[in-house]
Amino acid sequence: MSTKLKYIDTCCAMMFVDEQDQLRRDLGVGNKPGETLVKRGTSFCIPMPAVGEFIIMIHSKKHDRFKTIIETFDKMVTKALLNPRFISDAKSAFEIAKELSESVSDYRDKITPMDALILSLAVTDQDCETFYTTDSQLNTLSRVSEIVYTWREDLGFPEMSIKPIADIIKM
Repeated sequence: MSTKLKYIDTCCAMMFVDEQDQLRRDLGVGNKPGETLVKRGTSFCIPMPAVGEFIIMIHSKKHDRFKTIIETFDKMVTKALLNPRFISDAKSAFEIAKELSESVSDYRDKITPMDALILSLAVTDQDCETFYTTDSQLNTLSRVSEIVYTWREDLGFPEMSIKPIADIIKM
């Protein structure tokens, strides 16, 4: 029996480790410690490309608090709230990322290559049940859902869903 995993994108990880993050204000959760934002025992996988993007975002936008945020990230990893994950199937992951990033024709519905890569790592993990994100493009575009469904089916994996992070946050 496989474990059902929950994946998150970069902005969600930022919310868990930065008590001053805008997403916390948007969700109305204040300055609570990250591990109290979800039900006890909940943990999330964070794809390595998201970890890299996370570090770059902190360094460029929150440079004055870089060390503090990285230390909090380390604590979240140690407590197993955040679990960095490597690419399990590089060939499929890159093919999915390419398909996702090319899937929309309207510039307003553009999916960035990084978002496509981060989602593709969740798609190629057979144990991923849910991918939580703040990206409305990934949540609402039917073409994204079709690509995810088709790839999961072709890989022989169970279905996975893409949901807004607000669905799991304790208010």
